[in-house]
Amino acid sequence: MKYQTISFLFMMSLFMASCEDKGISLTIPDDVMRKVLADVHMAEGAILNVRYENKDSMREVYYSQIYEIHGISEEAFRSDMEYYQDRPEELEDLYELVIKDLVELDTRLKKDNTETKKK
Repeated sequence: MKYQTISFLFMMSLFMASCEDKGISLTIPDDVMRKVLADVHMAEGAILNVRYENKDSMREVYYSQIYEIHGISEEAFRSDMEYYQDRPEELEDLYELVIKDLVELDTRLKKDNTETKKK
């Protein structure tokens, strides 16, 4: 539930402008976008702990790394997010998978941390 709230607030604040061109199509495959969004939310979580005056520069660094890691451009990411703005059902379906991935990662990290402490 925590991830859903964070995801919703982040998406609403980042992509407030509505898409006027209804002919937009996706450029990033769903499986890649799913990983990108998971990384975006982890980056946003990390930025929460950064001092205010450094947040924007850290956000730029994180996002640039995310785009590079996944082989996409900022323009492609923003364009696809505009596509999803006009299709909230599709965005919700995608976010169900992103949230599932984040929960699985959290569970795996906690398990690894517990096992490390036992050693």
